Amino acid sequence: MPMLSRIAPELAVSNLPEALGHYRQKLGFTAAMQTPEGEYAFVERDNIAIHLFEDRADVHTPVAIHIFTSGLDALYA
Repeated sequence: MPMLSRIAPELAVSNLPEALGHYRQKLGFTAAMQTPEGEYAFVERDNIAIHLFEDRADVHTPVAIHIFTSGLDALYA
């Protein structure tokens, strides 16, 4: 399986349970930690940690993250 490089960004999400499901089911991450209040969590895969926090603001600043990998076609499949 392709390996990812190290990164740990913090991303605002409007619905944390939905975001966690997406990262687990679609991208192969595991939920590593979630606060008891359910407003902050992080997911991990290979050497990648992505921190997610719930922000219910109506407008968010666009964010982009770049994760570098080998075997992109295999990862996509």
